[in-house]
Amino acid sequence: MRSAHFTAAAVLLCIAVTSPMPMSAQEAKPNTFRLPVVVKDVVDACSEAVNQMDNHVPQNTAATFMKIGWCFGWAQAVQERIAEVHVYGRFEEMTAKKEGRAPRAYEGADKDYASVCLPPEARTGDLIRALVKELGDSSPRDMTEPKNGPVKAALRKIYPCPAAPDAKP
Repeated sequence: MRSAHFTAAAVLLCIAVTSPMPMSAQEAKPNTFRLPVVVKDVVDACSEAVNQMDNHVPQNTAATFMKIGWCFGWAQAVQERIAEVHVYGRFEEMTAKKEGRAPRAYEGADKDYASVCLPPEARTGDLIRALVKELGDSSPRDMTEPKNGPVKAALRKIYPCPAAPDAKP
């Protein structure tokens, strides 16, 4: 008898899950979140994060929370990747000096980050604010480009590395 109740409950659950939503429920569904791919998407998601930092909006939609969370996570990952590229550079310099050879330049996909120098006191929120401002000022054509190139260019512009003391112009 117990298995009959379980079977009936499972069948009813399957019917409820697979049956189409009434039209009014579909219309009431809030905006959905999709991963940012182009510059406009990054500006949109990170503008929500800046708005939340500045205004502490008490009520947000699920999509807004996803945008804010994505932006903070993505910006933190960018900061960590920049640090990783710089650590590689310092390690290569030490190793090359020890071995008596010239240091090799980092040749990975994120080699542009070697020319980005974040201040030690920079926080994730600071990076987000700076990127929203810089990318938001982009031309409309740039807003539809894939995000990686324009983001790296914006970071090089916002946080350039100081020239080496022995570098000659």
